[in-house]
Amino acid sequence: MGDKISINTYRLRKIAMGMRVFTANNLASAAEVSNQTAQDFLSVLKENPKFLQVEQLPPLKAGRRPHRYTLTPEGFAHLATANAPFAREINEQALASDPALQPHPVTITVRSSWKDDVEAWLRKTLPEFRTAIEQGASALLIKPGEAGAARFGQRLYPASTERVWGASELEGALQRLFNPGQQERLAKQGWTAYGYASEQQGPIGIYARLVSGKPVLELRFLPKSVPTLDDLQLPSLVESLSSQAAGLIVVTGLAGSGKSSTIAAMIGNMNSKEGGHITTIDEPIRYFHVNQKSFIEQRQIAIDTPDFSPAIEQALADRSSVVAMSDVPDWQSFSTILAAASRALIVCRVAAPSSPEAIQKLINLVPGSEQKAARNRLAESLSGIICLTGLPAAAGAGMVAAAEVLGWRSEAREAILNPERTGSLVEELKRVGARIESTAASVQRLRGAGLISSKTAEHCQARDQACSERG
Repeated sequence: MGDKISINTYRLRKIAMGMRVFTANNLASAAEVSNQTAQDFLSVLKENPKFLQVEQLPPLKAGRRPHRYTLTPEGFAHLATANAPFAREINEQALASDPALQPHPVTITVRSSWKDDVEAWLRKTLPEFRTAIEQGASALLIKPGEAGAARFGQRLYPASTERVWGASELEGALQRLFNPGQQERLAKQGWTAYGYASEQQGPIGIYARLVSGKPVLELRFLPKSVPTLDDLQLPSLVESLSSQAAGLIVVTGLAGSGKSSTIAAMIGNMNSKEGGHITTIDEPIRYFHVNQKSFIEQRQIAIDTPDFSPAIEQALADRSSVVAMSDVPDWQSFSTILAAASRALIVCRVAAPSSPEAIQKLINLVPGSEQKAARNRLAESLSGIICLTGLPAAAGAGMVAAAEVLGWRSEAREAILNPERTGSLVEELKRVGARIESTAASVQRLRGAGLISSKTAEHCQARDQACSERG
């Protein structure tokens, strides 16, 4: 038997092999150990120069220059070999302590793959909602102790199914549809989700959330095609921003305003015109892309990668020219984004009602002592902001997005550096002659295309005028 090691060392080895590219902070967070423990682990690993490739990142603050580590094939083989005796010991102890795990002269049934499980569950469950699906339901809702419901537009209706879902049955569905990592996220953050491209049912979003401590399951029927910039009536400035080689584009707006469809259209436009390596990082995927001129990798949190920050670093290690993210959940992710924006185009979604509030929300992720440095780095990295407002569609179903698009100019940097002037970001950009597409111009474009009613357009105009008078 090999030498005894701590469970922390065993865990760090396993996680390092899974992540392949990481910082000390990434590693410590994923392994749930202190930064010093992770640093000690890396110090031992760095004794052999063949095990790690080390890259120095831009400083987060004066005197502190973090490093990014890439595990080499030699390093991976070393860790796997070092962990093997300990893994065998754990398994042997488990077998010895549990009679149920003792070998028996029976045929072992190999568990089906996760994909087969999902497909089988959908084939069994969706026919129960056939009527609602045929009538054009956008989503199906399953709650314990109730019959299923169907969503049409903004309203829920009974799904014409008599069966009531039991709590144990729904719990079994969650165990079948979600892996342990997703179930952990459900327990921690109250929800988890992923997009699934079903071979028989088409693209489906599978969501789980906790309501009064009980799980609720929702199936959303996702679009089968990616919208274009023209479909969304987005201004030409959006295409201009997304054609840049590097920088940070923030796409903001409230829930349901069209952030995901706008980012999908931007990615689709790049994909149709340019040869590049595009990586999307989502929780969950809402649009599935097909490679055209670009090579696109779509990674989902808790399925393909443990979290956003290591996923960004992996995308950069893979030489992605564009990285699009569905969320910026923490300072670690934001810091990685700021470092990455100097060599790739980063598109990130931030839920906020206005451009200044989106900037402030990002800054609020940063510890107070480091906010000044973060503001400076954001002013250097920013390329533009797209702020979306959801408006009721003229057809009476769904929403369309009016877009305010701000092209960034460094002459307006004081609006980011000075917290007291961030609220005047748009006015400052106008003052320095930045390229801007106003929400009012976008509303008129949507009205001209027949996507919103004249009444909606007039309401937006009256609201903007009232806001100007108050300002």
